Formats: sequence, structure tokens, C-alpha cells
Amino acid sequence: MARQSTGKIIISTFCAMLILVQSNFSWSKTISSSRIVSQTLKAMSCLKYNPVAGICFWLVCGAHGCKIKTSVKVKHWNPDVVVSSYTTTGKSTWKNTRSYSTGSTSKLGAGDDTNSQRSSKRQHSATTFREVDAVGNPALAAMWLLSGTGYMCPSVTYPYVPHFLSSKLDFINWRFASIEMIYPASLVPGMREIGSWPMNTWGAVYPRTGFVTSNEGPKASAVAAQRVGDIITRNGQPHIYYPLGRNCSKGRMKCWAPGPLKEMDATSGKWQMLAPKAENSCKIFGQNDVTKLQSWADNKWDQDHDFAWNLWREYSCCKRKGHFLFSIDF
Repeated sequence: MARQSTGKIIISTFCAMLILVQSNFSWSKTISSSRIVSQTLKAMSCLKYNPVAGICFWLVCGAHGCKIKTSVKVKHWNPDVVVSSYTTTGKSTWKNTRSYSTGSTSKLGAGDDTNSQRSSKRQHSATTFREVDAVGNPALAAMWLLSGTGYMCPSVTYPYVPHFLSSKLDFINWRFASIEMIYPASLVPGMREIGSWPMNTWGAVYPRTGFVTSNEGPKASAVAAQRVGDIITRNGQPHIYYPLGRNCSKGRMKCWAPGPLKEMDATSGKWQMLAPKAENSCKIFGQNDVTKLQSWADNKWDQDHDFAWNLWREYSCCKRKGHFLFSIDF
């Protein structure tokens, strides 16, 4: 059995590498699918793989009676979606998904990032507009292939599945915050802030629209991305979108999906920057840089004002061996 499992892992890994090699590799200012896969695979610190996180117990019954079997619970993080935050409608940072938003609202809500750079342009705050797309990470293909071995957890989504398209599906709600404005968090200062209000705040999660008030462009893009992450990880929000949901149990795997994303909560989700600066680590937004000489936004400015992040979230799973009874965590 061990040899069979090892063989499956080798074959699945080989298939995943084929997907990477066959992709259209590009290192242009915009980000391509191949670059996303490459950067995702480099972020091993984001994976946080735990091969023995607990034990699942299963009831197996047959002609000779019933018995209890066990399987190991695995825990790790998955790069669920690529969240692109950009200013020009129809020009997503992820160029392979631009067709998702092309031809819908080409003249609506064109972005503005004149205050992207710190220094002379930090003299006042500016309200800028961001388009945001959230699409299933192409690297999930490898996760799905490896999940058949029982040692990797499948995600709640699939590669290239659009969950949020601000310029096509949700263009009205993303521009006009009529319903969003009735939430208490939209009315009370300091509620649902990214950062520590009032001294170190990047921006508020509510109202969840494309308009962000910030004197640093990269932070404005990060706030817009956090808002979309907040929407798609919850059901029943006043937007037109496809929620990530909670069902990750597929085939031979019993899986526990993560809960909703919450700002300043590293257990609910973390962000890995893909563009304009590729990073191999994951962090939450809201870093306190008030007393530092260098802002979080420094060295992240992009002349095209295009940004993209991986949203990583934690999963746990067990290989099915019968009727599920219960599980314990170590």
C-alpha cells in the first residue's frame, strides 16, 4: 500500500508539473497564470503542512460484523483565490482572466491612483476607485490531484472559477453602496478597521465598495482586496458573486473548510503578494508602520497601479474509510 501511495504522489506531482510547463510563461508587468503557479509553489511557508494533525475514526460494517478504522488527519493551507485589484476597467492584473470582465462596463468607474507614492504625495487623503476580481488559483490543480492520495486537502473551489467580478457581475453594488451603508460598520468609525483605529488604520472594511480613502495606493488596493475576501467567504451578502462556501469534502476525502475571512485575524486567512512585487510569504493586512521610517507601501508602488494577491486559508481533512464517527486533533 505504501508503494502504491508513493506511486500516486509521484504521478500526481508529475501531472502538476506538466500543467506548469505547458502554461504560457510570462514575466511581464501583468501577471500570467504560469507566474501565479510558480509563485504559489515557491510559498512553502504559506502551506504550513502538518501531516499528523489528528485522527479520524470510521465505522466499517460487513458480513462479519462491524469494526472501527482510523485515518490520519492532515492540516495545511490552500491558495484558494487570486484577488486582483486594479484601476483600469477590463484590464485585470491577471491577464489570462481579462476576458471575464471585458465588454461590460468599460467606461464606468475608471480607477485613480495619483496618491500611490509616499513622500510628496502624502499631503492629503484621496478617494480612489479599485476594480477587484477574485478567481480560483490555477495552482489548485496540483492540490486536487494530490488530494487523491489522502495527504492533501481539496479546496472549496477550482482553478479559474470566478467568484467576484466587480466590473461585470457586481458593477452596480461595487459602485453604489446603497445597501452597504445600512450596516453599523459603515456608520460607526472604528468598526471593522484594517489596522488599529484611530492611529494606525489602512481603511475600513465597510462599506464594501470599490471606493477607498487612502493616501497610499498599495494600501488602498489591499483594502479593496480585503473587502472582496470578506464578501466571497460569506453567504447571503448584498452583492452578485459566487461564494466560496464550506463544502470541501470530495470523493475519498472528508474535509473541513475554513470559516469567513476576518481582518487582522491570521487564523482566518493570509495574503501573499503576487504583483507588482512577488513575495514568498503570507501576512495579514494592517501592519503598524506609524513609527517606522518605511511604510508597508514603500517599494510596492506600480506605475500601472495593478496589484494581485493569493488568499491562503487553512483546511484539514482525512481519507475516508467508512462511515464517519468523529475526529480528534493533536
